[in-house]
Amino acid sequence: QVQVKKKKPAASAPPPPPRENPDVWLKSVSLEVSGVSLEPMKGTEVVNKIRLATDDVVTRYLPCVDFLVACQQELRAGLAAATRKRVVRGAYRDSLTPRQFYNQYLQPLPDRFICKNQSLMGQTHLRPAVQEIQKLCGDARKVEYQGCEAMKNVFLGGMKEGVSWGLRKWLSKNGGALTICNDLECILASVQKMDRSQENTKKMGERLRPMAKQAFDRLKKDVPASYQEQSTAHPYLPFFHRLECALRGVSNFDPDDDDVICIDDEDEIEEVKSSAAIKKEVASAENKRQADANSNQDRTSKRSKMNHDNNGTNGEIEIFDFDEDENQEQAATAPKDTVANEDTTKIELKCARCTMTNPAGSSRCCMCDQDFSSSENYEVQEIDGSDHFNIADVTFDDASTALGGTGNDDWEPPRNSNSQSEASANNDESGNDMARHLESLAYMFDSNKQDQIL
Repeated sequence: QVQVKKKKPAASAPPPPPRENPDVWLKSVSLEVSGVSLEPMKGTEVVNKIRLATDDVVTRYLPCVDFLVACQQELRAGLAAATRKRVVRGAYRDSLTPRQFYNQYLQPLPDRFICKNQSLMGQTHLRPAVQEIQKLCGDARKVEYQGCEAMKNVFLGGMKEGVSWGLRKWLSKNGGALTICNDLECILASVQKMDRSQENTKKMGERLRPMAKQAFDRLKKDVPASYQEQSTAHPYLPFFHRLECALRGVSNFDPDDDDVICIDDEDEIEEVKSSAAIKKEVASAENKRQADANSNQDRTSKRSKMNHDNNGTNGEIEIFDFDEDENQEQAATAPKDTVANEDTTKIELKCARCTMTNPAGSSRCCMCDQDFSSSENYEVQEIDGSDHFNIADVTFDDASTALGGTGNDDWEPPRNSNSQSEASANNDESGNDMARHLESLAYMFDSNKQDQIL
């Protein structure tokens, strides 16, 4: 008998230790995102929400944008081909009828969208989008009697009074850009409120930045450059610039670098530049004013020194001038007619005809042109400089009082006691005298001799 030895089963290897979940810390993070959820969201929910939003950019928004761009280009080229004239039985006609234009360019669009995006978009989003395209084709078919251009305009649509319609409205509704922008903006605002010094905040930024950066690069790459231009009158793509700013904000979120401010709008850049320039001008003006004030204060303290002598009599204040040379130089360079001592006596000539005072040495009266060659035509007066008449110090009340009023009442010109006939007879002579006097005054003002009238 052959004995068969049974082999002992080999000892089983010990099971590997369970791997540690690197995202355990997300469960300890709690954020209040009121625009997304009424209850506080855990860190895992925040990360999943950002992942779904960035995935929708690639699976929903970009396919709809691609369809819109293709339809605009193909329908415009098709309209140009359909309206190209040809001779039919001696008459010029369009190359395609509206029915042919619809069958060739509009009718295949729903099936084309399904074939291209059925493997990319989910059925929950693909089916409503196709139904909306079929509805737009039906609306274009209703205006077939108006021609090819009317059918193209109804299908593509646009914006009127701030409201989108046609294929543009279809993109806003089925592209999901509004929901994506809302989620990204609300989560970014909540994440920015976290304490930047904590380690969880830095880890959250490291998890969110790659997802947003990938979606942002794909958005800038797949959308044509001509459709990325911003136009306030008629923007090409709905929510494009808002979505771009939201993705850029999440992709640039870094708790360690909080001193960088990204400004995308050119108007905001110009506003910041203008405000900075205004602040700079205000600061320079303030510095200049302060410097002038300091220099004036230093000059005043240098020129005059107030010495309160406690041992003197009656506490007199003595002023010592240390800049005598400077004062003498200023007095030498100043105009002669402006350097005058208030205590000196002035000699003036009073006209015998109009009683106007003239400076000494005048050959004629500055008012009535009276010749002063004879001493009978003027009277010499000595006037104290301190009591000299200055027209700049005379107010309206003083003038009214001088003319016989009370100073507060309305002044009325004195009535002429002469008869109407005498006034008419002397009208020409008085007019000539007044014209001659005004010419004399104008000449003296032009010659910078206004002080001679005072």
